[in-house]
Amino acid sequence: AYMGFGAQSAAPLIKHYDNLIVTRSLSKSHALAGLRVGYALGHPELIEGLRRIKDSFNSYPLDAVAQCVANEALSDHEWESQSEAFIASNRHSLASDLESLGFKVLPSQANFVFATHGKASGVSLTQALRTDGILVRSWDSDALRAWVRITVGTPEQQQRLIENLSRILS
Repeated sequence: AYMGFGAQSAAPLIKHYDNLIVTRSLSKSHALAGLRVGYALGHPELIEGLRRIKDSFNSYPLDAVAQCVANEALSDHEWESQSEAFIASNRHSLASDLESLGFKVLPSQANFVFATHGKASGVSLTQALRTDGILVRSWDSDALRAWVRITVGTPEQQQRLIENLSRILS
């Protein structure tokens, strides 16, 4: 799902392993979450096995429109490159701005960052930001309670987030 944001694809490995299937969703990298489109690469026998059973397990069959949109999205390399560069640049800015507020930010190759701050739990930050109309993700589990997942946005959205976090943490 996040390969388009800087991660490396395992697709070249299918030449060396006949028991490997590599899947790719276009939900995140191509902004097609609502269509539920993606593809699988692998040894021809594995792909044939997927084709034989797909209708038994696939509750989201792709209609002709979704297939057409997916094909167009995959062929628009210029948009993909611009989108990847936009996300990478904004992700770097977001991480840097969060770090300047005292957050620890984990390295990311996705369209989000995972961050924690010693003064507030992820849950409390999520609740405080929600009152300002900003939605981020947190968890109630002990292992993740301190962390917050923040999706990379536009520079304006990220500036608003940083301003609100600065106020919340002061």
